[in-house]
Amino acid sequence: VRACQGELLNGTLDLTLAGPVRRTNYLLGYTVVMVLATAVLMLVTWCAMLGFDWILQVPGTIGAGDAARACVVGFVTFLTFGAIAMLVSVLLGRHGSAMFTTIGILVVMFALSFAERAWDNDIVQALGPISVFHWFDPGATLGGVAVPVRNYVVPLIESIACIAIACWYFERRDL
Repeated sequence: VRACQGELLNGTLDLTLAGPVRRTNYLLGYTVVMVLATAVLMLVTWCAMLGFDWILQVPGTIGAGDAARACVVGFVTFLTFGAIAMLVSVLLGRHGSAMFTTIGILVVMFALSFAERAWDNDIVQALGPISVFHWFDPGATLGGVAVPVRNYVVPLIESIACIAIACWYFERRDL
């Protein structure tokens, strides 16, 4: 969310973009940081899952492969959260509203995903795949259930689309 709105709010975006850096490169720099931070977060999560499983001697075991697959699903999901936040940050012209709008979007997506699983309605079922939470099922992964490749690919495509739209719009936006 800081990618655009925070810089505008603090008055540092004009100064940052006054140098010889393209706006797209500016956002792509934030994207690289977001990807690396999310990867580190998931690596720590993977280590914690295996470490606590070993330390606490929890009945049953979490295999390293299952934990890694769950972390990859988490990585792609959190990356999508960040990409949505970046897109919202670029699209909104009002200071300070990007974070709350992003949280609102994610809450609606979560509610839609919950409704999709709890309510057998054709409209809800048709809208369900729009939610990033529709593709997020770490419990099945940890349980050893084979997760379809689309659960990894669809959120990744959503992330790439959000980042591409953000870059395209930010190049054309008046500051």
